[in-house]
Amino acid sequence: MRRTVDGLVRYAISRLFRTPAARRIQDGGPGQIGEPAIHDMRKPQSQANGVADAAERGEDLVEQVRRIWEEVLGISPIDTDDDLFDLGGHSLTITQIIARMRKRLGVEVPLDVFFDEPTIAGVVDAVRNG
Repeated sequence: MRRTVDGLVRYAISRLFRTPAARRIQDGGPGQIGEPAIHDMRKPQSQANGVADAAERGEDLVEQVRRIWEEVLGISPIDTDDDLFDLGGHSLTITQIIARMRKRLGVEVPLDVFFDEPTIAGVVDAVRNG
């Protein structure tokens, strides 16, 4: 019975999560996570790396964050000092912004940053100061 469950888990992972990390999880054997996957989980995501990549592309971080906010909120233009909540933002839009910043810029911004500093300038400052 245990063998069937492990096989089902590996099958589900391979079909639902077609990523390199999911494939590494399968390498651990029945009921175990593979060693490479454990090491990947321990690696912190580099905030400075995403910011450096943006600089290499010649784009200002403020403009990239502004573009993400405009896409998510459906409002343009947005000033760097406009309050996210005054623009109609809420926790769900914040999670969308966080996800896009993670994907495009390679930075991880905690949710509480948006509540403490709900402006583009505040978020960019938090990213730069890590």
